[in-house]
Amino acid sequence: MAEHPGGKCLTCGTQTKNRCAACGKAGIDLFFCSPECQKTLWVGHRLFCGRHAFPPLFPLLQPDESRLVRTKMYAPILRGDDGPTSIYDECLVHWYTRPEAEHAVSALVEGSAYDREQPGARGTSHNQRVLIVLRMALCLQTTESDRNDILSALSEKWYRLLCDGVFPVDVRDTTREQAILFHHIVAVVTLMRVNGQSAVRDRESAMRGFQCQFRMIDYAEQHISEEASEKVSANVAPAMHGFGGILRKIVNR
Repeated sequence: MAEHPGGKCLTCGTQTKNRCAACGKAGIDLFFCSPECQKTLWVGHRLFCGRHAFPPLFPLLQPDESRLVRTKMYAPILRGDDGPTSIYDECLVHWYTRPEAEHAVSALVEGSAYDREQPGARGTSHNQRVLIVLRMALCLQTTESDRNDILSALSEKWYRLLCDGVFPVDVRDTTREQAILFHHIVAVVTLMRVNGQSAVRDRESAMRGFQCQFRMIDYAEQHISEEASEKVSANVAPAMHGFGGILRKIVNR
């Protein structure tokens, strides 16, 4: 971590001059007050650290994700206008026939022939949209993989906020402020996963999670808009939605 004019630690909110050096090289300032705080979020932050921090680029699928997506993308897990619908029928059908969708799920995998032949495949606008949609097929289940569950949750939240106008359709059009907001969301989702996996349920961990959520909501209000803050609160921290004005003074630093 390198010295830089201050900011709040993504994990605990402490004012600090220590930023993530790798993300700084990508043009975005993300702060961690200590190696311990960076380690706490590392399972989520590492997925978007460094050159993929700004704009934030979702990684290609891993083989186990690809297999899971293949079993779920035709399942009626979404609420459509005419009743339950699948990820394929709601989104992928506009881009692919079913055989083409099957091929995409196989191609957009780390280490695949497509990945080797097209080293920039992760960063294309179309592939980013497809990766987000494919991972939404997994958002209603929990696996043993922290990585996969964090990415599916982030994909679902990105899509919701895209539909609400907070994030752009093309991730490459993400502003610096939107990217920092996304990294706040990564912190919230990661802490929820880490705390949920812990056998210890203590007040300190719960409070840290609440504080992280309110910093995310405050950032959206201060740097994007009040409307964006409301959308973020409703879609990312629904349990806290509507309580910001009452609880912010209690738990937010």
